Amino acid sequence: MDSKKPEAETPPPYPRRRGRVPKPTSHPLGSVIRERRLAKGLSLAQLAEAIGIGPTSVSLVAAMEHGDIPPRRDVAQSLAAVLELDPEPLLMWADTRVSPRAADDALNDRARLEALFNHMESPLLARSSPRLTLPLPGAAASRRAADIAATLASPSTAGGGADAALNAIPILPAGADPDRYRRKPLGYLDRVAIERLIAGRAELIRPIAYELADEDFERLRRVVHPHGRPLHALVSRPLPIVVDAREPYAIRFGGRVILAYCAWDGRELVVLQPPKQRGFARLKAKRESDLEEHIVGQVVTLNWWEPTGKP
Repeated sequence: MDSKKPEAETPPPYPRRRGRVPKPTSHPLGSVIRERRLAKGLSLAQLAEAIGIGPTSVSLVAAMEHGDIPPRRDVAQSLAAVLELDPEPLLMWADTRVSPRAADDALNDRARLEALFNHMESPLLARSSPRLTLPLPGAAASRRAADIAATLASPSTAGGGADAALNAIPILPAGADPDRYRRKPLGYLDRVAIERLIAGRAELIRPIAYELADEDFERLRRVVHPHGRPLHALVSRPLPIVVDAREPYAIRFGGRVILAYCAWDGRELVVLQPPKQRGFARLKAKRESDLEEHIVGQVVTLNWWEPTGKP
């Protein structure tokens, strides 16, 4: 009798069930998750356990691979780490979950995001690098494509298309939180013109602009150009957030977003010159992930140009 153990087989893409043949997924993000899972020789249960949702959550992973249910943000980050994928598109997809948002808004945003990725090239890119990107139009443009998708998925560009989202930066009222703001933007700025203004000094990632209020203007005076008062502050929103005490940020404070300088000591986020307070204020932030609750993004430049009415 041959005592050799049979060689390990590649795990089936889905649990075998009588009378049912697993169907491949065509979802632009779910198909990448499935492809990477199979490439790593992981079953659905093994992937579920690896990303921290438990081996009994096989149906949830299968639903994500089919595009039926977006992952939570923490699960999206775990998926990116385990499968060696670019986390940004997965995080954008996670932001289209229904709860706690209104179902219609979430589903509409999800459809726009998936439509954008469906129109992009599908092969995985940068296979020789330690981290793979999701299906984007080019390795050098992957970050910007993800940025476009996030802008398109946001309510600020509802009704627009990929071309509109490409060159339009929505302007929000002073103090508005972009994660909660559901009204029409005050206007739009030309992204190409803003990139020329920045001249490579910073990256525009999921950019938004704020109408510059007087109190915010006072806090940002040291970055103001001498030629008159600017109209808007441009905010870039990369993840993870890295705090540089020399740069100003858009910060959630007292129920609104303010523009101010801050510093992080690993335990607290220290906000300089907060409204109605003297000196500084402290916000609890014991982990880098806590910074996302307080910081919207970094102020990368100020703008003097008048906005346009449409993207």
